[in-house]
Amino acid sequence: MVRKLPFYFILLLFISAGVKSTPSDVKPQVGFTSQPSWVKPINLSDLPAQIEKPMHYRLFDRQINIEDNFGYFVRSRYKYTDSAGVQDNASIRIRFNPAFEELTFHKVEVFRDNKLVQSVGKDQIKIINAEDEQQSNLYSGEYEALILLKDIRVGDELEYSYTHYGQNPVFNGNFGHFASFGWGVDIDKVSFSLTADSSRKLRVKTTKDSLQPIVTSNEQSTHYSIEVLNSKKIIADSDMPSWYTPYPYVQFSQYQDWAQLKAWANGLFENTQVKDKGLQSFITELQKMDKRDALNEAIRFTQEDIRYLGLELGVNSHLPRSPDEVFRHRYGDCKDKALLLSVLLDAVDIKASPILVSSVERAEISSYLPTHQAFNHVINRIEYNGSYYFVDATMSYQGKDIDQLYQPDFGKALLIDASDTTVIDAEPAKRNSKIVIEEDIFSANYFSPVMWRIKTTMHGADAESFRYRMATRGLDDISNDYANYYANSYPSLEVARTMQVADDPVSNIVVVEEQYSVPNYWKLNEKNDAEFSFYADYAHDYTKLPKSVRRTSPLHLSFPIEIKHSVSFHLPEDIDFSHLEFDEKVESEYIQFRSQLRYDKRRLILTNQYQTLAPFVPKSDVAKHLSNLKTVNEHKGFWGKVTNVYEQSTDIKFDAMLNEIKRKAQQAKGE
Repeated sequence: MVRKLPFYFILLLFISAGVKSTPSDVKPQVGFTSQPSWVKPINLSDLPAQIEKPMHYRLFDRQINIEDNFGYFVRSRYKYTDSAGVQDNASIRIRFNPAFEELTFHKVEVFRDNKLVQSVGKDQIKIINAEDEQQSNLYSGEYEALILLKDIRVGDELEYSYTHYGQNPVFNGNFGHFASFGWGVDIDKVSFSLTADSSRKLRVKTTKDSLQPIVTSNEQSTHYSIEVLNSKKIIADSDMPSWYTPYPYVQFSQYQDWAQLKAWANGLFENTQVKDKGLQSFITELQKMDKRDALNEAIRFTQEDIRYLGLELGVNSHLPRSPDEVFRHRYGDCKDKALLLSVLLDAVDIKASPILVSSVERAEISSYLPTHQAFNHVINRIEYNGSYYFVDATMSYQGKDIDQLYQPDFGKALLIDASDTTVIDAEPAKRNSKIVIEEDIFSANYFSPVMWRIKTTMHGADAESFRYRMATRGLDDISNDYANYYANSYPSLEVARTMQVADDPVSNIVVVEEQYSVPNYWKLNEKNDAEFSFYADYAHDYTKLPKSVRRTSPLHLSFPIEIKHSVSFHLPEDIDFSHLEFDEKVESEYIQFRSQLRYDKRRLILTNQYQTLAPFVPKSDVAKHLSNLKTVNEHKGFWGKVTNVYEQSTDIKFDAMLNEIKRKAQQAKGE
């Protein structure tokens, strides 16, 4: 799927669509032409007394004429005010898709002391492949026009302009656009205009009253214009929810309501015919199964036997390939897999409607005007036994039963079916993500190595993630990583037993057991105190304070997170630590945390439980939340000491057991 344009500064890059077709094996041509006749001249503002470094942006002008083959004109001018600016900005990169789009430059000029010193020609344009997501098996057919500028010096000014023409025919001429009006830099003047035929009824939404466009109309066309002088840079907070943008924007959409958008989307998923004999045979096998077994097998097959590969070329950025083709080739992207799964389950009388979702905007899609730009992913909503299940056919290693699968929460979705329902809630009733860690540290005395056993039980999403790592990396690599991680704290650590893994795919639970020998665990100080420490801190990665503490935006929370981490430290002798016991809680609308320390018959037991209750914290509650996190982080471990430790006492039986474990471990390695 094509992703909605992000709201950040795009001077050198714009992704749009078109109707012109170029053979995929022919490198596209980009040259220079005069600018379109409909482009209106925009005057530069005078340079201010205070010049920004390392770049000073003077003008960012965008002009769209929908009726001239969706022409999108961009003109930019900026001044190099520091050598860092020259280093990082002495090139121009414009992305385009030649399958349905044409790119042409109008001018690329360099000024020095207000005099034109360089004018770039076609010979300096290099056309390079721009497949950013090859590592994710996504291919869009995009290219970049690259110009490497020569002889750029501090004090020079660069001005360039270009126009994209065309729209992907998959959109049937329906127009949608997000115009950004905020970036991480100051700009002297920002200009935007849009011209549309008067018959095109565009809806407009702004995030700031000052960005309301000036609208002028005549019998032929409607013109929208916006100008911002002295646009100030916006410093974005860290750790914002993906759907939140601090940058103001104006949205234009031709869709009058969600029903109109749904009608377009429904047309993409109409090809449900099954003619391939292999697919027909597979469907026949499903129909012979118990209904629940058929459901689970259809999900497993689509996730595991159809490899993920997105050939999102031309109309196939949004139009799924036929189920026959996907089954025959054994590959497809999200929309291909979703359509195939829908067809398979329909054959066994289970409704599995494709739904359009956004992995970025999530529930916020309903706050936008209806637009195809809001979505970047397709999953299925499955109706079974009176419940809805949200299944992502691009996921893998999910286990074997529908009730135990981890279900992603996309918040809202556009339903693809014959009903009148458009935007639906896409929050699953059950997420299934939990991890339980149980550690035992056995210390026979204050001088021998301790024996450290770790049992980790992973449910749902955590189990699926571990299965994937097992499949792609192997147990040996994973166990080596774990041992090296612990060795950062205990450099002399030795593996006492190879990692053991028990996988129950039906319950979607994976259990991992580790065992280590740790010499020099106790630290004897100059007062003959034996010091020790242990940590129940698995949740710490989720409770770190964000880089931006003073915030203007909401704070993202990883959700759902449910962790229980306990450490039992078995002391060499009965030393009463009961006076240090505690049971403390931190509770809010966003997190729950409980930390308990108990002493019981030579055992010190620290148990920390952490759970997130929401995906983000509103700005108004961030300060209190960060205070809560500080309290949580104070309880990640325990530090103690035993006084008056003078003589080395040994536990012969314990040492003999330890040596036997080491011997067997070495023997296993040799085999």
